[in-house]
Amino acid sequence: MPEDVTLRHGPTLPLAVVDLALALEARGLTLTVEGDDVLVVRPAGQLTDAERAAVARWRRHLVALVRYCDRAPLTDPSSPERT
Repeated sequence: MPEDVTLRHGPTLPLAVVDLALALEARGLTLTVEGDDVLVVRPAGQLTDAERAAVARWRRHLVALVRYCDRAPLTDPSSPERT
């Protein structure tokens, strides 16, 4: 049974989705969502066959993750502001 991760005030996603997104980002690829849940990976030509298959498998979860990240605050609102 795959492990799941619940994002703060967000969706619960398979850990494999978060790992995939982080691995792609570490390689310099970007994930965006355009229009009605169209996932775009750039540069697409940099995806390996295994990554392309993983993106296809987890597409709807990756869309949820990207949408969450687009709306999530960059800092913890409960932590004191630093000056």
